[in-house]
Amino acid sequence: MVVPAANEQLGAACGGSMSIKVRQAIAMKGYKISVDVLTCDPNHYVRCANMVAAVGALPPAVQDIIERREWSLRTAEGYRAFKAFGGRVLPTLCVNGKKCFENQVPHLDALYAALLQAARTEEQRMVLVESWAEANQEYEPVAPPLPRALRP
Repeated sequence: MVVPAANEQLGAACGGSMSIKVRQAIAMKGYKISVDVLTCDPNHYVRCANMVAAVGALPPAVQDIIERREWSLRTAEGYRAFKAFGGRVLPTLCVNGKKCFENQVPHLDALYAALLQAARTEEQRMVLVESWAEANQEYEPVAPPLPRALRP
């Protein structure tokens, strides 16, 4: 069950932006799955941009059950988040406050697996399973290349 009003109230109580502890408390209550991306600058570093794009490429149904936040190491708030999450390398993706992917952009199935493991309600699990099934139906397997002897 998603409670956006509670998220907004907690954010307003913290001066507009939620602190890391408040975000983790929201994730513990099961409102949304918290996804934090620790980056340096996605406009200049390809790996950071790919990490942000991997989370952004999730279907709209999944976007509704997650709360995505990007933390740039170039800001004071981002530096505090980097230390609070125990980041060592950039980019790092944390799900519900736990580091899942460090210095590697997750493949879509690995990202779904991490989100499914972090889901706290049955509704979140159902949304993830259904959207994963729909995503797999859209893609057809690629035929392997022909051996040299059989090429025209």
